[in-house]
Amino acid sequence: MGPVMRSARAPLIAIALVWASYAGFRIVRSTPDETPIETASLDPNPPHPPLVARPPEASVAIEAEADAARGADPETAAVPAKEAVAPNPLRSEDEELLEILRGPSEDLDDRLRAFIEKYPDHTAARALLVLQLLAEEPRSPEIDDEIRAHAQLLRQIVPDKGLPDLALARLEAGAGRIELGRQYLFEAMAKDLSWSPDSELMRMRIEADLAAGRPSYKSLANALNTILPSCMGARNLMRSFLYTEDEKGEDVPMPPPADPAALDLHRRTARALLQVGKAIQQDGLVLVQNLVGSAVLNGACRALEQTGDLAPEEEALRERTKAIQSEARLFTHLVEEILFSDPVLMTDYLRDLAAYGERRAGRRAMMTYLGRDPAE
Repeated sequence: MGPVMRSARAPLIAIALVWASYAGFRIVRSTPDETPIETASLDPNPPHPPLVARPPEASVAIEAEADAARGADPETAAVPAKEAVAPNPLRSEDEELLEILRGPSEDLDDRLRAFIEKYPDHTAARALLVLQLLAEEPRSPEIDDEIRAHAQLLRQIVPDKGLPDLALARLEAGAGRIELGRQYLFEAMAKDLSWSPDSELMRMRIEADLAAGRPSYKSLANALNTILPSCMGARNLMRSFLYTEDEKGEDVPMPPPADPAALDLHRRTARALLQVGKAIQQDGLVLVQNLVGSAVLNGACRALEQTGDLAPEEEALRERTKAIQSEARLFTHLVEEILFSDPVLMTDYLRDLAAYGERRAGRRAMMTYLGRDPAE
């Protein structure tokens, strides 16, 4: 699962820098082990005085004014007035899964296998195992067969989710069966492309901590200590279909085919991957996912540009990346001051993160913070 970052001072800044580093993400060659990202350890003693809580009506008014100024763009609009998003009680098997994930990383695959044997219909656990096994390099044919079996079963358990098809697309394309992989990619387009076990596990951790009454800074650390294997999987999916290595060993878009039928298939593939990137960019739970989705979307746009067939609306989607990058930089500077200065605000942020995603949760926290009366 990779090393855990530990810092004795201001670790939220380190976490935010991890988010912001994805702003410059591009499709480049990397080592094959695809170590998932983990961060942890938060300082419980912020250097700032606590903020005075504001009435809910103040935040709602501030958000409404901001939405009006933006023209109520649904992509950037603030979250509607809160309706007391209470954490859902976790199932006993969810609590058991969280306990498994707290253990050492060395035998995580085996522990997940045992868990799935006990709970064969647990979607998040089986999907996590698929992504963990896909990240291993090199893999034996037996492991590939195991991945294939789990992914095919997931297609039956959650037929409306695109992740099992995307995992099979990556598996088959990586094994040289490009056309079979492309078929799975196209089949995923009619399904929900934004769902991932990463987000499910993060929500579980937030719900468990809020229900247990744990300190908000510990809850935030637990949430951000969630592995994100689907992010690296999205990048490798791009490589499998649209990119090749140049003479320097760097990844570059494949040259557009000269044959008209092959060129049409190449464009359809690029647009399918653009939709994958768009879904993660817009609906990923945390900024890291939004930024990785932007990178996949940008890579698909780059491939379409080379074919001379990038539509204006596709270019507009690429421009949306700049707003996400700006938010990442803004959160880097303000997240520690805002969240650590008021435990109640941090708890509200966690509930909003689980319900609406990090971008909207961050906007709400900042508007509440900036809407304070300076005299308070």
